[in-house]
Amino acid sequence: MSIFHVAIGVMAVSLPMDRYHAERFLHKMELDDPGAKYEMQLVDSDYLLVLDSNFRELNRLAHRIDQMDDYQRTVFKAWCHAQDSCTVEDAMRASYHLHSVDLYPGVNSDEMLGEFALDNDIFYEYSELDDDTFAMLDRVKVGARMREQDGGVFSNGGYLLAGDFFGEPLPAEEPLAYFQVRFSDEHRDSGWCDVPLSKADERLITKMFDCEGLSELPFESQSIIPQLNEIASSADELPELDQLNQALVGMSSEEIQKYKALLDVIQPDSSSAALCLAQEMNCYDVTLTYADPAAYAMDFLEREFGMSKKDPTIQYIDLAALGNDELRAAGYESTRYGAVYIEDVEQEITRAEQHGNIAAVCDSKPWLGDYCEYPAYDYGYSFEEIEDIEALAERFEHGNWSIRTGFLYGGLAFVQQVNGGDEWLALRQTTPGEWESFESISMGHILQHSSQDVFEDYVERLVEDYGWIEPASGPVMGGMS
Repeated sequence: MSIFHVAIGVMAVSLPMDRYHAERFLHKMELDDPGAKYEMQLVDSDYLLVLDSNFRELNRLAHRIDQMDDYQRTVFKAWCHAQDSCTVEDAMRASYHLHSVDLYPGVNSDEMLGEFALDNDIFYEYSELDDDTFAMLDRVKVGARMREQDGGVFSNGGYLLAGDFFGEPLPAEEPLAYFQVRFSDEHRDSGWCDVPLSKADERLITKMFDCEGLSELPFESQSIIPQLNEIASSADELPELDQLNQALVGMSSEEIQKYKALLDVIQPDSSSAALCLAQEMNCYDVTLTYADPAAYAMDFLEREFGMSKKDPTIQYIDLAALGNDELRAAGYESTRYGAVYIEDVEQEITRAEQHGNIAAVCDSKPWLGDYCEYPAYDYGYSFEEIEDIEALAERFEHGNWSIRTGFLYGGLAFVQQVNGGDEWLALRQTTPGEWESFESISMGHILQHSSQDVFEDYVERLVEDYGWIEPASGPVMGGMS
């Protein structure tokens, strides 16, 4: 059922719209940036609202109205009409407090309200009057008395009594699902389902396809973030999308905008790379202020030449081109979501490639690559680069690290092979970026049965004999004596 017909520019859409397609619509209109400015106009609506240019909130309100029964909708409409100025936020708050709104349909004047009050013995003193005196009562004045006493108002739907809920906080909206999946074959189709799937959806789909579990079924997927669509369509395991969706759900709207900017620049080619990017966003410098290169150009012109927007020469300058040139000169790459500092990206890409190469060597070990009890989608690789030997000792002394946890120190890598255990696969570089394993070491055991000094001497000896040294002419590798 259509609640609102809304015009944005030359486009007109009907609401409510499911959140997935609403986000895709905003992206197509280049309005998915939370700070995007645009004007909306209600083309046709039974509700008198003051629009504040927030398409997402208006769509949320349309969903709330769509879920109301006929009586609730009548009460809500009357409440909206009774307000001097009703914003979308006010209307949203009212939709959650209709239980505290009373409507007397058809009562549209003090006279009618007075008649209602007398018929229902609202005022005790009037009920004790004799019939002749009772008949002489001024219904208009009785109604006005009741209205003033109640603080009620007349609306197009009748007489309205509403509690004061304007200061009440709005309930949080359900988290947005960033991925959808669909299971189908020649005869059956689950339709698009939000990730993560609910238990009810899982039961329905397994029953539909007569299977033991979803892992038996092929699926297709799509993402609400266009840059992730190709990654979603190539995902082989649902848990991969679950993990990435969980990371995105935990982000604020500003963080999502930064993530989209990084996706435009880095373009990860797998769900694991996209997840790594989401987890390490704080490693990147992303400036949302200059999502519009023209804004950067104006700041540049004002800063360097004292020019203002009113300067007549501004009309002859291509601000977008100038902004892009100056951003690149400052080391940034511009996207429609923000400007990304490229040096950070290059460093992180190099680091990500190095971590990926280490993980590839580890995956060649059956107990790491194909260990069904602790699958990689639940126990993924994580690497921390440590520069201080004492900090490294603290990590190993802590113990209880999950499988595939890795620490990098002195050109070596140590990766946990047993979940919660103390068997660390030691790896070294043979050439830049190429790694091989050379030992399995119980680091925690060494710390527990010797001194800190002994541990530090042992690790430094490993670094000296196996760590990568950047030589003038070629690699020089040592060996343990």
